[in-house]
Amino acid sequence: MTPSDGCAGEEQFRGGWRSDRGAHGENTKDVIDRVKEKIREIEPGLPAGVHIVSFYDRSELIEATVGTLRHALIEEIILVTLAHVIFLMHFRSILVVTLPLPLACSVRFC
Repeated sequence: MTPSDGCAGEEQFRGGWRSDRGAHGENTKDVIDRVKEKIREIEPGLPAGVHIVSFYDRSELIEATVGTLRHALIEEIILVTLAHVIFLMHFRSILVVTLPLPLACSVRFC
């Protein structure tokens, strides 16, 4: 922790913890949620005037990224299926070509 000048000449202490990569196999969003819950648990026990302030919260970025991926996969499934229906006109061939990408993404990210 390093001291710095605060508002009205008060001395403040700043400390931080940064992690570039989560533990292998951990869901980053779940880790962030657990940290937020732990902060809510310990805040009532802090001395008066001491606050824990988050300055770099990636949870909104993670939610937006997952939403974008979901949207892209749905578009991919619809467009690829439509193209295969138009050009192949064969049900088994459509399944063989259309299903691998969304299934691979589902297995990897879920």
